[in-house]
Amino acid sequence: MQKVVFTGGPSSGKTTTLNMVSNMRPELSIIPEQATLVIKEELAKQSADPDYQLKVPWTDYTAFNEVNVARMVQAEAAIPDDAGTVLLDRSIVDAVGYLHVHGLSAGSGPTVKRARAAGYDLALYFESISEFEETEVRRDKDLTEDIGREVLRAFEENGIDIVHVKLDTEENRAKFIIAELAVRGLL
Repeated sequence: MQKVVFTGGPSSGKTTTLNMVSNMRPELSIIPEQATLVIKEELAKQSADPDYQLKVPWTDYTAFNEVNVARMVQAEAAIPDDAGTVLLDRSIVDAVGYLHVHGLSAGSGPTVKRARAAGYDLALYFESISEFEETEVRRDKDLTEDIGREVLRAFEENGIDIVHVKLDTEENRAKFIIAELAVRGLL
């Protein structure tokens, strides 16, 4: 199994391009962004119980990170050994970058240890785009560049091979990624 991570700042086209690659190459396994799923679940819990203490990035990043990383570990553990190439929308290494952005020292803590042990083969780093789409899970445009810079640094510090995905249409980005995966023997 080879793990290829789609990473970069928020609203850089990662998920859209990942879905396009998946449509072009349906044999590839996909792990969706766990943070988005966690945030939506947390918001639903609060909707059902207004007294519920949210574990989301904008209220308690430490608690959110614990839940998010646990979900990523669980999702990645469920990947069959014979899955071939697996495309991940973000990873545990991204969580290390987010810790830095939120002023929390990752040091040699559990998130860093899990990131180093995860065995990622390649990171596809998406250059930031000027447009920012605010959603229920994506709220802080001002952090976009910081997040992009810190997740890139986290991948570099973990010694993971990085391919920069330049600004272009999603279709051209998807074609570039497929060609890059082919050249690297990941298809």
